[in-house]
Amino acid sequence: MSPDDLSSIFLLLLVTFTSTSRQLDKVVPPETGGASVFSVHLLLTSLTSFSQTITTNLGRSKPMDETLIQMLARITSSLGPAVETFLKTNCNAADQPASTPTQAYVVEVVTAVLDCELASLSVDVEGRQNNTQLAHMTLYQVVCQQILREMSSAPRPMDFLISSLHFLSAFYKALVKTRADEEMEQLYVQILQNVLRLLKASWLSSADVEKLEPGVQELLRHLFLVRSSSQDASLTLPFTVPAVASMTSLLRQGEGLINNPHHVILILSALQSLPLDHLAPPIYHSAFLAVHEALFTIIQCHPQVVSTAAPSFLNVFYRLVASIMQEGRQKGDADTGVDSDVYLQCSRLVERMYSHIAAAAESFTALPAFMVAQYVTELQKVTLRPDIKLHLTEGIYCILDLCMEQDIKFLKAGLNMGVREVFNELHGSYVHYHKPQRQGEDKYTV
Repeated sequence: MSPDDLSSIFLLLLVTFTSTSRQLDKVVPPETGGASVFSVHLLLTSLTSFSQTITTNLGRSKPMDETLIQMLARITSSLGPAVETFLKTNCNAADQPASTPTQAYVVEVVTAVLDCELASLSVDVEGRQNNTQLAHMTLYQVVCQQILREMSSAPRPMDFLISSLHFLSAFYKALVKTRADEEMEQLYVQILQNVLRLLKASWLSSADVEKLEPGVQELLRHLFLVRSSSQDASLTLPFTVPAVASMTSLLRQGEGLINNPHHVILILSALQSLPLDHLAPPIYHSAFLAVHEALFTIIQCHPQVVSTAAPSFLNVFYRLVASIMQEGRQKGDADTGVDSDVYLQCSRLVERMYSHIAAAAESFTALPAFMVAQYVTELQKVTLRPDIKLHLTEGIYCILDLCMEQDIKFLKAGLNMGVREVFNELHGSYVHYHKPQRQGEDKYTV
């Protein structure tokens, strides 16, 4: 489509809009405004479709871009006020006509306006000032807050939920583009919290969740915020932990929702950078639990990914092991009290995860010896509290159950002297206490 063709179509639509907008300015009473609402609906649809056609043609040539950007600017200046007037008119209507557009439609139109502005900002046009401000930011903010209030509070039409996810994604991108950092972080937390509530809603069926998949997948593209939050420990509790919880909720939907293994690997990569050092005990417990639950969900709901990404999975888990060994070392008087119980709970989670890994041994072939080597290397650095050491020892016993004779020989020959002594002590207690007990339990079971 040439610029001349687009110009002709645009002029026709602009004439139609001008005549209709004059009627809108008069705010026709709702009881007599059915035809007016219908005409505005038709106009908004036409302008929206036309704007989408323009944006898909951007980037082909600079001369065409200059023409298209001018058209987008005129469409945006028309669509924005038209939507605002339309919303005011219908909000004041006590009895809306049957032709009134749905919520989903209004959200789609506002998203189209936003896409127009974003497209204009993304194209480099000579002579244009470097302005990153959005002309209709107030409109976007109002719609955004309305969506956040309504999307998970009660059963909603599926088309509204889908269009809302698309808008939130576009609006977030707009904040990134305009460098609205403070508002961006606040919005992202709100999105995560509301999507989490939405996915947990009792009125949402599994079929509904599948329909939301494209919009939810878009959310996964913003995982860089989880990584960047590791630079500021103050964000751990209000931002990072809710973000991981939302990711875990998505993962629980299984491969039916997240069917791209790369997305799961991205989540593992994000978990790798979640802060665990120098945190107050309550915050530490929340972060530790969030990572553990994410790993547990991956091993339970995405076994195929674990089989292909076992090293990445174990690297994240090793962070938990190394972390609890540091926090669970003997500290004298600090070994008792409420804070000390936090670390005891975390050691139980590590024991639990070791047992889950052992139960999925087919996904970790050839890695048990590596896990034991990591464990004794870290253990050699600290003196653990007895209660914490008990749980960690019971956990690593589950991995020793998977080790073959050649694995044991490899560990005894390959570890350096100090670490080898720790391993020999661990293996000795395993042989004398755990292994006979396990064999007795197996015999009793048979």
